[in-house]
Amino acid sequence: MVNAIDGQCFSVVDMRETKIGRNQIEAIATHPALSELYVGYGFDDSVMDILPRLEYLKRLDLSQSTATDQFAYELLEVPLLTHVTVGPNMTDETFKIIAKSKTLQSIDASQSQMSEIGLAALNELKGLKQLNLSGRPLTPSAMNILASFPDIEHLSVYRCKILNAEDIEAILRMKKLENLAATLAYPMRQKIQHRRPKLRVP
Repeated sequence: MVNAIDGQCFSVVDMRETKIGRNQIEAIATHPALSELYVGYGFDDSVMDILPRLEYLKRLDLSQSTATDQFAYELLEVPLLTHVTVGPNMTDETFKIIAKSKTLQSIDASQSQMSEIGLAALNELKGLKQLNLSGRPLTPSAMNILASFPDIEHLSVYRCKILNAEDIEAILRMKKLENLAATLAYPMRQKIQHRRPKLRVP
């Protein structure tokens, strides 16, 4: 990775744990090669007008930012964005907005304030293949919502709960699921391996 203010070409910028200002964000926006951006806590709604200029950006991590739901509208304007890690100040409204995306395939909601409302909204996001819900509360109704997602291939639900038999039945209804990262008791792991031997459970 090359520092943005050096004026050099780079594809990845990691500014997590760093307070960044508008000048640095402006400098980043001048580099068309940028494909991955991990921002720090100076990245907030006041710089959201810059985001659409990052026309080659594919991955954006807002987990250390102070961006709110208003920032989510700009995510729809980044033409190649396929992955976003949603920030801690972003609520169900963000997921309602980004469910309209034409490009997103992967969402990390583990740092967000998502509830069942936001999860249900994401079911409208066509082409969503990877979802990280680690640390988010998973109720029985949330598991049933997950079971209705048509295209999820990779699901992470670590630190949510120890999945029980009903949860496993919901997961097994996800026909395209290939990888499951979860907290599982041995009998539940055995049940998955018996019913879906090709489903990878690390």
